[in-house]
Amino acid sequence: MQGERSTALMAAYCEQLKALSSLPASGISLCETVPGRTWGNPVFKCLIEIVALSATGKGKKGEDVHKDMDAYKNKMELVETTDPEIDKPVFRRPGFEGIKTLGEIDERIAAFIRKAREDRDLTRAELAPLLGLSMQVYGRYERAFSKMHVTRMIHLCEILGFMPMEMLFSAAPHLWGRTPEEARDTMELAQQVVSLPHGTKRDLLALVKKMVALERAADGATTETQKDGDRRQPHS
Repeated sequence: MQGERSTALMAAYCEQLKALSSLPASGISLCETVPGRTWGNPVFKCLIEIVALSATGKGKKGEDVHKDMDAYKNKMELVETTDPEIDKPVFRRPGFEGIKTLGEIDERIAAFIRKAREDRDLTRAELAPLLGLSMQVYGRYERAFSKMHVTRMIHLCEILGFMPMEMLFSAAPHLWGRTPEEARDTMELAQQVVSLPHGTKRDLLALVKKMVALERAADGATTETQKDGDRRQPHS
């Protein structure tokens, strides 16, 4: 009975592994012999088959994972490129400025925090202690020697009074629009909304939601009209 119970538990565990791995049902079995060796523990066997099938790029229903990733790259408009800081190819989304290296983005962030400090009429010696840093260590951020991380950015936002999106916009404006004009307009709109009183924000949000709903309905009607026209068009 104990042996049957253990086998049943192993089978249930393998089913969980199978579900997590998104492999076809035929990809996992409890008792097979790996060439040259029999694995007594079915969980080990289960894991081995998951690794082996994953390496082939096959997922649920035999779909090719690599093809799915190609579709995702196309959807996100990603292109393969290289970066001096990374020893392997990376994928980036080109913007209206092309593709900036990670080092160039760091330099833009450094310039932004330097200007934000100067706009507050603070010296490095005055700002650094507020961050719990020495002036020398803080200076590395303004010279792009040290990379900005999220928690440090949040701390700087609290002290210098800027919004995270303002720093990000300075580093990667292409995330806000397909053209420089669209990016600037999007950023200005966001800044204006942030400055509004809460009650006005709620009213504006309700209005924008209605506008979005109307826009989507109009887009849907246009799509249906186009489909209907295609159906009625005689085929040669």
